[in-house]
Amino acid sequence: MDELVKRENEMLESIEGLREDIDAIQQNRSNFQIKNFVIGQHMTPGRQRMQCIMELQVKLFNIRDMQLDSEKLNIEIEQYEKAGERYGDFEERLRQIEIEKKKLQLAQIELARLGQVREAECLYSITQSLPRYTREQYEEEEQLYWTMRLNEQIELSNDRGNIQALNQIDRGILTKPLSQKQIVAGTRTVNAILGDKPEEPPTVPEWGGSGKKKAKK
Repeated sequence: MDELVKRENEMLESIEGLREDIDAIQQNRSNFQIKNFVIGQHMTPGRQRMQCIMELQVKLFNIRDMQLDSEKLNIEIEQYEKAGERYGDFEERLRQIEIEKKKLQLAQIELARLGQVREAECLYSITQSLPRYTREQYEEEEQLYWTMRLNEQIELSNDRGNIQALNQIDRGILTKPLSQKQIVAGTRTVNAILGDKPEEPPTVPEWGGSGKKKAKK
């Protein structure tokens, strides 16, 4: 067993030497993945912004929760360290183990926090390139989003379910199909986020719940 402990300690020391590498990989999803497959999966600027905000909402609670966990562990470690005089030999050894375990938990949380904040920074930077939306504008853009999405799925699979869903859009309260101009307006943001060349800021297409373009005042 002593030989095993020796090998374990040697390996732990070697892994500790990779601290910079460990820090470098702390991000579950790369910026490329977030931009192309989390946000870029959506075809309209409204849906892209909605995805960003939903992701950031999760980050808000995750980061704050981990901050509180870290603060709690630091307090518990301090309590154990200051309580040493009240313990005998065995209790003292157990106390030291508890301190080390809490420090390990704290180190794990700090690495997770690093990954969370990196993703949050990426998501927040994307929101700065997207137009701001009201709740009403999000709803107005839904016809565009679902028409484009179902058309793409039909092209890929010719699935009857997608065709039926697309027909349901036309049969509902919407009075006419989207124009090519509206579709182009909704797809500009994908290239703006992923492309190398800067483009004009995307604009919110002008249409209401009826599917008709709003008249300018």
